[in-house]
Amino acid sequence: MNALICTEAATPEARTAPFLRMAAEGLLPWAMSAFAAPTLEDWLAITARGTLLCCADATTGDLLGCGHFTPFQGKVWRFDFTAFRAGFRCAARQARHGFAHMFRCHGASAIVGITPAPFRHAWRIAGACGFTIAARLPGACWLARKQEYVDGVMVVCTPQSLRLAQQKGE
Repeated sequence: MNALICTEAATPEARTAPFLRMAAEGLLPWAMSAFAAPTLEDWLAITARGTLLCCADATTGDLLGCGHFTPFQGKVWRFDFTAFRAGFRCAARQARHGFAHMFRCHGASAIVGITPAPFRHAWRIAGACGFTIAARLPGACWLARKQEYVDGVMVVCTPQSLRLAQQKGE
């Protein structure tokens, strides 16, 4: 399995690549589920705040996924993560790599995520990264395609829980 590299996308040009990849692969309805028809302008406005990490295969440079992190409260950061088709098989590994980067380089004390409860694909990755369920949030997530609010699930990861997940190698 090839090594991974995470880089911070600091310019609008660098932040555009993940959006174009999501669009080309048909992933926008899940990656940007609160938008009925997400645009590049929407994406650039969202990712202008916080840190956008792009995860790539260190050997080939192929973009495998991205994680968007924003300050939540104090040293706690909130995240959204998307794996591209080429990175589906190593999605949990990419996410762990990105979370480790945020703990190491940004001094995060914890990372939280809120995902729509019906997005079952996110549960496996969250568990493999050391996340635990912190709360169920009734009606917290808007799914634009379905024009309905669904329950959200808030998960939390700490440096300690990430280390345990890394040791398991899930």
